[in-house]
Amino acid sequence: RRQGHLFARQFELPSAHDGDRVVLQLSVTGHGWSMTTDQCGEYCHVVYRLILNGQSIGNVTQFRDDCDLNPINGSVQHGTWWESRNGWCPGSVEPGFFLDVSKWASSGQNKLEFDVVVWSNHTQRYGAYTDFSGFALGDQASLTVGFSLFTYSSESVEAILQQKRAYTAAEAALRDGSSSPQSLAGPLVVEDEMSGRGGVKAASRVAKWLEEARNVRYDFEARAPWYLFNETVEGSPGVEVGAARIRIFDSALVQGATRTVTASISRSAFSERWGQVALQLRLSRPDGLEFDHWDRQASGGLLLRQG
Repeated sequence: RRQGHLFARQFELPSAHDGDRVVLQLSVTGHGWSMTTDQCGEYCHVVYRLILNGQSIGNVTQFRDDCDLNPINGSVQHGTWWESRNGWCPGSVEPGFFLDVSKWASSGQNKLEFDVVVWSNHTQRYGAYTDFSGFALGDQASLTVGFSLFTYSSESVEAILQQKRAYTAAEAALRDGSSSPQSLAGPLVVEDEMSGRGGVKAASRVAKWLEEARNVRYDFEARAPWYLFNETVEGSPGVEVGAARIRIFDSALVQGATRTVTASISRSAFSERWGQVALQLRLSRPDGLEFDHWDRQASGGLLLRQG
């Protein structure tokens, strides 16, 4: 049976003040392929319909058709790295799509629904998602979906709007409504068918720091969509603007028994005045061990605790 609705989530937002904004981050990657009848995970063209509190807030596509442009080319990559994929490319970082959802979100309880339609090579149109006709070697089709919501105080929003440009995808969403307008430009047939904020004082202090650092901020999006950094050639990240470097972990082994790596960072490691934070991640083969060249997926984040 065709099923276009994948899931729904209930969540609670803290009380918002006038001028506060809410930004949604969506990151989806498709995996699994082989002996399907069009409804695959990895190589299908998929449109995701987002519904917040009963209102359609966007039809989003994240298909990557630029995998063949990866600077890390066939000289060091294996497999079919050049083929276009649903939401990712081998060796790439997928920060996701950012959307300003302030006018649909509300303080207290909210409900987010996630629907999909998939392009069918047989009907030459989009239809409700179905996974059928079997997979070779049990390679099931799947979507890995990540949702996050970020609240911005009015003072922080005003500081971002006064900048000359956006330095992150989230800032682009606050300035322009979304980080990637082309991701919202889904085919018309799809649209037809799919019928801890801080106190004011803290926010003002952040706005002041942003103002002071406006001309020396690190432009992360200048490296999109691959976000590669060659430390051998370029030196330590952010050194030209005096960035502090904090080592979180080194030579951490990720394998069957250790799939999750966590580390704690003391607040004292951060300077009192900072406006940006980035994670530099380097992957390499562990000494004395072997690994295959099949694709792997992982996610990471930084949680700042209050108190």
